[in-house]
Amino acid sequence: MLKQKNIFCRILAMILTILICMGFITLTAAAAPLASGELDDMEWSLSGGVLTVEGDSIPNFTEKNPAPWYSYRSEIYRLNLDSDITSIGNLAFYDCSALVGVNIPEDVETIGNMAFAGCSAMQSVYLSNVESIGEYAFSRCFAIKNIILPQSLKTIGYAAFYRCASLQSVTLPAGLESMGGSVFAYCESLLEVKILCPLQKLPEWTFYGCSRLQRVTLPSEMKELGDSAFARCEAFTEIYHNGTEEDKKSLLEDINEDLNMFTYDQINSSPEQPPQVGDKIFETDGDKSSEIQTEITSSENSEIQTETIISRPIINETTLGDEREAEIKVNASVSNEKGWNEVLETLKNQVFEQGLLKEQIGSDVTLTANVMILEDSLLYGKVLENLAGKNIMLYIRTPSGSNWSIDCSMLKGYTFKKSYDMEYTLTRYENPSKSHKNVLGSAVSYWLSFEDRFEFPTTVELYIDPTAARQVASLYEKPFLAELERLQSVTVGTDGVAPYRMANINSGRRYIVALNVSGISSDEVIIYNQTPNEDDWLENYVPITEQYKITEVRGFLGMTMKQFTWTVVGGIAVLALIIFIIALIVNMQGKRKALMERERLRKTINNEEQQTDNTESDTKE
Repeated sequence: MLKQKNIFCRILAMILTILICMGFITLTAAAAPLASGELDDMEWSLSGGVLTVEGDSIPNFTEKNPAPWYSYRSEIYRLNLDSDITSIGNLAFYDCSALVGVNIPEDVETIGNMAFAGCSAMQSVYLSNVESIGEYAFSRCFAIKNIILPQSLKTIGYAAFYRCASLQSVTLPAGLESMGGSVFAYCESLLEVKILCPLQKLPEWTFYGCSRLQRVTLPSEMKELGDSAFARCEAFTEIYHNGTEEDKKSLLEDINEDLNMFTYDQINSSPEQPPQVGDKIFETDGDKSSEIQTEITSSENSEIQTETIISRPIINETTLGDEREAEIKVNASVSNEKGWNEVLETLKNQVFEQGLLKEQIGSDVTLTANVMILEDSLLYGKVLENLAGKNIMLYIRTPSGSNWSIDCSMLKGYTFKKSYDMEYTLTRYENPSKSHKNVLGSAVSYWLSFEDRFEFPTTVELYIDPTAARQVASLYEKPFLAELERLQSVTVGTDGVAPYRMANINSGRRYIVALNVSGISSDEVIIYNQTPNEDDWLENYVPITEQYKITEVRGFLGMTMKQFTWTVVGGIAVLALIIFIIALIVNMQGKRKALMERERLRKTINNEEQQTDNTESDTKE
């Protein structure tokens, strides 16, 4: 009996070993990078638009000796930096124009000169525990809207955020010890600045050309303003300062050199809770005129900008039409769950405003929320619970650049988890299996895996590659014990992004994205937010509609009922086969043992008979 148990365990161990080896071979083949290399103690690889860097630090580079991934800079969409990295050197990610976000690891203390300069598409930055930001480190990062500077920050180099044209508000933390000049020069969207550190002098040209800047909170220790610190700040109306009257008069003299209409009455003591910053402008665009009301609130957990836009058609140079359109935009950056709570309260208020505005203008009012997650990649279920059924489009971007959109009106009736990890991984599929080749042919393909399971409808925007623009990207799912199933085919945008609208998403490596798979007709392809041009690059143009083929609602283990049924049947069949084989082996072992036992008995009997014959023979003698 003991031998039979040992045989049974050995057979199971062999089966598990074979399955593990097959999975390891598949994952190894799937993870081959597009480019990779080593430099000193640093290793890097680029795959699926994600640049992974491992090591203790990223060294300094120069224009003559750039980073080894510099030639791929237009293909780097996201960064995956090793948690052990302690510093990011000069020009490390200079001119990575496709990079949309970065989450600086906790151990990084210094960011070198021009480290992220020219990252024109970058919208979100989380700096964690950074102590030093170098000269021009984030200059010409035109898309950054909000940034939360950490309490650990001690120095900011010259022109560190020069020409960050979308930056709306900023708070300099209390621990900041020194700051160079022109740090926020030409930040044309900047509305409010809070300086909490005890600087005695504001460096020269700090806010030069910040044409929409309205209010600045200065520390009580500040007594002097550098040359042209507020030059060309035409909208500047208020300074909060708790210093002495003599200090205020000194500041007024300095600011009058830049803004001669600024008065002593505009320098006020800082209130405990200063009012929201507001900005009301009028714009004319083509055949319509828009009134835009902007408000900004900020805290250590979030930066929130709310825009209410009311547009009317232009009939002629002096007359506007009666028909009006309105939209409300909430742009926010959050660093933790408390930040999400603040965004949620803002959205609740805007839903109420949406109703009032609809009554006022007599037509529907769109409400969109663009949220950049700065610290982690978590979306909290209570946010979705409170927004379910509301007419809100929620757009989310993670620190590494994963983009999602959720139509909150479609969330009614769903049950949500405590939180959702919004990250995904896309890696090149270098050596497809034989069964996959039968479906994909020679098409370039990628493995796609999600960090979490989503049981509600959402749209995920996958960054593939700008070189894949206008190609057809097909999304396949690999159900358990089943062949590849095509879910949707979409065109890749000029930015290299392919959007997929999903009814739900299963975590794990269960999806494949393939480019230009043969046999897919143009009428099956969804064109997302694009219009055809004179090249007529698709034979039949298919505009975006609700004709998405979305993934089915999943049941147990993320399968449809049909797939689950066949999986159960297949599993039972496989289990029965395994049991049959084991039983057959055990039976054969039993028969062999019985034969051996019979042979032993036969020999014993023969020996006994032989001994008896010998005894009788001896007796006769």
